[in-house]
Amino acid sequence: MAEQEPLLGEEGGMVKENPRGNPSFLVQKVPVIGWLPKYNLQKLQADCVAGVTVGLMTVPQVLAYAKSIAGLPVQYGLWSAYIGVFVYFFFGTSKDITLGPTAIMSLITHNSAGQLANNDKLCVDILNSTKCADTTGCQYFHTNDHDWIKADGCHAVCYSQDVKLKECTDANAATILCLLGGVLNFLMGVFNFGFIVDFISYPVISGFTSAASITIATGQLHHLFGVKNSKRAWTVEVHDTIMNLPKAHVPDILMSVCCIALTVALEQLKKKMNKIPNRTPLQNVLWFIGTAGNFMTILAGTIAAYIWHQAAPDDICNAVLPGHNTTMYMSPDFGPLGAVKPTTVTSDCLTITGTIPPGIPAPEIPPGMDGSRVSSLASGAILVALIGYLESIAIAKAFARQNNYEVQPTQELIAIGLANIANFFFRAYPATGSFSRTAVNSASGVATPASGIVTGVIVLIAMQFITGIMKYIPSAALSSIIIVSVLKMFNWRIVLKMWKVSKLDLIPWACSFFLCVLVGIEYGVGIGMGINVVILLYKTARPAHEILVADSKTGTYRPKVTGGSQSIYEMPESQRVTIMRIGSSLFYSAGNHFKDAVREELSSSECKVLVLDFSAVASIDFSGVQALLETADDCLKQDVAVVCCQMKTPVYNTLDTAHFWDQSDDDGVQVMYFPMLPEAVSTAEDLVAEYEDGGTETLGSLQSHTSGSRGRPMSRKMSSLLDAKMSGMGGSSAVYNLTDPVAASPDSNAAIN
Repeated sequence: MAEQEPLLGEEGGMVKENPRGNPSFLVQKVPVIGWLPKYNLQKLQADCVAGVTVGLMTVPQVLAYAKSIAGLPVQYGLWSAYIGVFVYFFFGTSKDITLGPTAIMSLITHNSAGQLANNDKLCVDILNSTKCADTTGCQYFHTNDHDWIKADGCHAVCYSQDVKLKECTDANAATILCLLGGVLNFLMGVFNFGFIVDFISYPVISGFTSAASITIATGQLHHLFGVKNSKRAWTVEVHDTIMNLPKAHVPDILMSVCCIALTVALEQLKKKMNKIPNRTPLQNVLWFIGTAGNFMTILAGTIAAYIWHQAAPDDICNAVLPGHNTTMYMSPDFGPLGAVKPTTVTSDCLTITGTIPPGIPAPEIPPGMDGSRVSSLASGAILVALIGYLESIAIAKAFARQNNYEVQPTQELIAIGLANIANFFFRAYPATGSFSRTAVNSASGVATPASGIVTGVIVLIAMQFITGIMKYIPSAALSSIIIVSVLKMFNWRIVLKMWKVSKLDLIPWACSFFLCVLVGIEYGVGIGMGINVVILLYKTARPAHEILVADSKTGTYRPKVTGGSQSIYEMPESQRVTIMRIGSSLFYSAGNHFKDAVREELSSSECKVLVLDFSAVASIDFSGVQALLETADDCLKQDVAVVCCQMKTPVYNTLDTAHFWDQSDDDGVQVMYFPMLPEAVSTAEDLVAEYEDGGTETLGSLQSHTSGSRGRPMSRKMSSLLDAKMSGMGGSSAVYNLTDPVAASPDSNAAIN
């Protein structure tokens, strides 16, 4: 017996198998048991290199995703980047994939949990208001030019918009969203409901990701220019950024330009090094620098900000730095409540991330988990579960195909679900597979999921020891790596391809894209899926029933050429025999269309025998059976014989139960069945020839019962012809065996199954 393909590839696959050659149940559910016994020093070295490389990429990415997209404090990005990879080590089936915050998950989190924050005390409607307060009681005041500034020691959350703000996200709600999405993924895996994501078509996914790229990119504009905007609709975001350009911070603009240029240059360096098959040590160093491009960009930006601070500490904004730019004073010039103004911070300051609390969070259950909050997060949790799994399994399958191993979709659901459930207890927000980090992991030569442990340790080290340095990371640098990353998500070429290949698919793409951009992600994805289901139902109800003709070159039957001259390989078709291939399964929605297609064909031809090819019919329901009964009845009334062929066993059994084969008209014309199309066509042609030889006799008068041919009357001449045909196939009775179509022919498995 051939050895089964290992789960994690030739080197790191599962080893424990049951006597049937399949992985044992325990190994299926906890895959680490399968590959860990084969672990060796060589794989450890490969995993360490990959883990460190991905870890250096992960830290700046997750900081950017949390702060600039999810609207959470930056530490939430770190908290969400290590527990998931630890859990996936035990339960995942892909050696390449890396779990953690992604741009898409961050956007969904902000759109779901951010809506709750807008109704909380953290962010309020500031129209005609003079202050807003967070849960700690810190007060914020605005000046005559509508700039919100903070009191000493408070974290500013309210900015210069006279509308309900969306800058902040309810952190507790984001964590609860993580739990709900994880539970849904876990239950989908346990009950094998992964097929649900199959209803999210590629046009809907493409429209959603393209819309997300625009939403995310425009959401970074105010960081690039150093102006204060709230996160609102992208059109308003662009408008407000343009209107606030006179207040833009020149250092932030310069930092943005430099960081974007450096990020793009390092990406090009990585691509160039990837094309070199046998790299020298120097080229390997250059490849590492290019692969860790995000880390290198953040490192360069942080060094520049630190130097800037040493030279001019009061020109660092958006941070509380001891001894500098924190001295506030009250001025009675800005209203009865007064205003708070910094001593020296001006529009020439460089915006940095600010203080990041050090340390690893202790496991806890976040407060505020009540029924009303859970219900308000339900739609967001469904999006997290569906989009998160779809994003992760697509990445896992792509790299599994590339690296020649298999992943188990159901187990991936369980692994992602358990990872997010574990994340909940460590104050994280939803995580899923990251394409960019997975690509780097694969390119680094990862051997097993153990590389995730190394990545997680890198994140833990950053949380524990270097948060004091990370406070100098420029906001413009974080936004720069996001801009470069997400703009590649906008796939405009797919629109041109759909226009050429299937214009109908442009409808769900356009609905998904514009609704996600203008209304909301849940509406765009939900309505896009709904439109796709309508299109699917329409195509199911209107399948293409094809007329087949014989091809003289190949000896096979193919669709008839229409709308032009006859093919040179197309044999002249009989005017008395019509071969129709039923386009798809016959369900209730397709019955009338099938009957109309048969009637139209019979009315436009001199057909005396209708051959129905069932090879494309996978199943049939009660309404479909009724449509076939009525069609056969119409044919028999017009003295047209019906010959069926190439049925799958369930379809045949359903028709047999409905006594489809017992139909006959007053002249005795009945429905016949053959397992193979050539035999059915040959029989039809011989039957027509006998009919034409008999002058004005009807088909029924030519047919007489033969032994063993239940429900299949035919003349003695036809019977002898069929016996002669079947003698070369091992016996004449096979074609007449209606009770078991699988046994009807030595090749019936290929024809029926």
